[in-house]
Amino acid sequence: RIKLGMLTEQIQKEAAETSATPSDSEIEEYYEAAKDTQFTQPETRDVRLIVNKDRKKIDEAMALLEKDNSDESWKKVAKEFSTESPTKGKGGLRTSLVEGTLPDLDGEIFTAPPTVVEGPIEGAQGWTIFEVDKVNSEKVQPLKEVESQISAQLGEQAQQQASARLIRNFGSKWGSRTFCAEDFMIERCANFEGSGRPASAPPACYEEDPRGPAPEACPAPVQQVAPALPGT
Repeated sequence: RIKLGMLTEQIQKEAAETSATPSDSEIEEYYEAAKDTQFTQPETRDVRLIVNKDRKKIDEAMALLEKDNSDESWKKVAKEFSTESPTKGKGGLRTSLVEGTLPDLDGEIFTAPPTVVEGPIEGAQGWTIFEVDKVNSEKVQPLKEVESQISAQLGEQAQQQASARLIRNFGSKWGSRTFCAEDFMIERCANFEGSGRPASAPPACYEEDPRGPAPEACPAPVQQVAPALPGT
């Protein structure tokens, strides 16, 4: 058994090493199919926000920013009026927001023009005013940047497929050539004749004259292959 295991491991290693290296066309085909989901960074926005549950304070902050929405003004107003701890000391700035980060504000943030104070908008955390500070356009990684990554990924997949094929064919080929003496009969023998009963089912499931309820683990007597008609 040890010898067989070592031999199988060696054959699997050789099969994996000789699996085909992906061609340029296969790499390009994979890139085009996965470009939108794997190699494209969506548009993001840098946004300044002030959040407060008190509408009067939000209105006061809005009035100040409508007069002066410079960076210095945002820093002063956010520090005084915002209740959002992570950003109030940064002028309300949150960078690289993608759609879905702030569900209550997504529609407004990703349609608003830059450098315009918007709001107030009521949400789960209270009232919010915001300004789009910067729009970062969608960025697509070129094929040259990810070519080696794709090649490695496709190569690993090819090795896994080669290994799975080897194991499948190995079992099929040698199982069909293995004939066992009666005292050594198991399911892996080509001349094994099963009863059709699952090996995991308790023997009590198949008693001719059962006494007591059947065990819970018994399989269905007949496998249902079509929906039963109502009332049957």
